[in-house]
Amino acid sequence: MSWMMRYLAIAGLACCSTRASDAREGQTPPCAPCPVCPSADAAPSVPVAVAGAVTSPSVEIGASIPAPTLTLTPITCSYGGVGPAAPPGTTAAEVPDVWVIAMVNVRAEGEVRGIRLESLEMLDASGHVAGRAQLPGELRVVPQDRPLQDLSAYDTEPFGGTVAAGATMRLWIHAALDVRWAALGQPVRYRAEFVAEGGRRFAVEGDVGGPWPTG
Repeated sequence: MSWMMRYLAIAGLACCSTRASDAREGQTPPCAPCPVCPSADAAPSVPVAVAGAVTSPSVEIGASIPAPTLTLTPITCSYGGVGPAAPPGTTAAEVPDVWVIAMVNVRAEGEVRGIRLESLEMLDASGHVAGRAQLPGELRVVPQDRPLQDLSAYDTEPFGGTVAAGATMRLWIHAALDVRWAALGQPVRYRAEFVAEGGRRFAVEGDVGGPWPTG
């Protein structure tokens, strides 16, 4: 016990003993103010904040912070038969002859990292899968003022896999399909799924327009 605490304890006992003795003798003289027994006419004590004290917000034990969400909105999707020429030593049958391009609007409430394309399926009118994208595909960022009819990669930038908190971007998806043009039929819908850091999954589904014109 510190010397100050000893002092207060002794002073308090002395003061309270004096009051008890006076009460037995019928006397009620006020005792001198002391650190333990304030005078009767003193203002009631009010808690005072200690200078420099730091307070912390209350945190519920066991509460978890929700993971940031990613909102995907379909913009456009089309397909066609224009692609790279067959590499030397291969035949036309060994390289894809139909590709898909889709654009989606992406918005993140909080930063989301490690985003990659997990799957993209082309669906026919009955909802059956007509073709699937060959992964990993290609993801690029399209300028927001780009006309929606322009599906080219011109003036786009590679997507780094991260969407900053509060950011909105237009994502360009390009991939070859795993079927030949003749077997694709006429897809009318597509659905794409992305996976991000931590295994979180985000999906988008939209309409497919007709094939783009080929020359």
